[in-house]
Amino acid sequence: MTATVANGPENPKNWVGLYPTGASSATSNRLALQFLNGLRTPPVDGVSEATLTFALPSGGSYELRLFVNSSLTVVATSAPITVTAPGPD
Repeated sequence: MTATVANGPENPKNWVGLYPTGASSATSNRLALQFLNGLRTPPVDGVSEATLTFALPSGGSYELRLFVNSSLTVVATSAPITVTAPGPD
């Protein structure tokens, strides 16, 4: 799935994490993360906008969260993303 971040706080260490819907932001619940440069390492300069691509697990409800400055402080959360496992053929 592709996610767009717009008008975020311009800090090089802002990142987006993929979490099960309703789970706490603990690192043990995180399924994936990307800084706003699309990598797992932060950019040198601050970025306030990005288009990121995440692979979603099959079956379940997930959300993306924007965190500020390498912290666990959430500044934005997506609507729930529901993935339905494929049925039998």
